[in-house]
Amino acid sequence: MGWTFFNDNGLSVGEICTREFTSTNPAGDRWSVVDQSTRGSVWYAIGRLDRVGQPPVFYGLVWLTSRRGGQFGYKDMDESCGPYYWDCPARLLDQLDKLAPNPPGSALDWRARCRAKLFDKRKPSRVFVPGQLVKFGAGRVFELIAPAGPRRGWFVKLADANGQQYRANARQMTDCTII
Repeated sequence: MGWTFFNDNGLSVGEICTREFTSTNPAGDRWSVVDQSTRGSVWYAIGRLDRVGQPPVFYGLVWLTSRRGGQFGYKDMDESCGPYYWDCPARLLDQLDKLAPNPPGSALDWRARCRAKLFDKRKPSRVFVPGQLVKFGAGRVFELIAPAGPRRGWFVKLADANGQQYRANARQMTDCTII
């Protein structure tokens, strides 16, 4: 359940992982890759197992990869291991649903998490302008003065009589309510 490392020969991540996965055993069973995609340092693929006299079996592959100090390393998993990597492209998920429509429960959960990440509806970015009134949580009302800098939030002041000035960080600005 660990990592496998060897000298990096300069091939792409997909070429190396395909080479490592593709094999045939003495009984005639053959493993191959149907389709693949690399997202960052994670290789996603559809594996195919052909056993003599049996229909092919298809399943999702998730391999973590690393390149350091002239070495290439990988840690191989499949979708039934419940990996915590959910960037699998929709194209591969759609193919998996057609080729292997009844996977084990953990594989179904992994596919659902991948789809949820694909269709994650994040808050649309908002445009703040000086003079706007905002509220943080259930607290007081503040007036926006000026941006504090890239990814640093805004300078704000209390909208009441004393006008005390503060800096609201970027996370607070993301969660605030515009009044």
